Amino acid sequence: LLLDQIAVDTLSTPAATDDPISTFTDSLEFMVVAIVLAPIAEEVWFRRFWLERFAKHDSATVGAIFVTGMFCALHVPGSEHPIASIVCSAALSLLCCIAYLRSRSVVAPLMLHSAYNATILISQS
Repeated sequence: LLLDQIAVDTLSTPAATDDPISTFTDSLEFMVVAIVLAPIAEEVWFRRFWLERFAKHDSATVGAIFVTGMFCALHVPGSEHPIASIVCSAALSLLCCIAYLRSRSVVAPLMLHSAYNATILISQS
């Protein structure tokens, strides 16, 4: 599953090779996936689908807790620092839930998620 491969806490640039063009292309592809494609898929799935469903049929608070649990379950396994991953993933998810519920659009949480992933990538380079 694509989303399983793109856990936020395990974002790292591809291994260096002797071919600078290949390394650049691999890095560029990875950045597009991590900063653009993964956040789009995850925000549509977690916020637009699940959170919206809970907000309409149950409660937004229950939805935010459920979505945050699922978000953490996706991003924490395999982490070298599971406690830090849980805290960061939960904080990001709750902020994205708040942004979605206030705007009723995935654009705001998408921007937050993309900015977070970009910050992680930049800090690891």
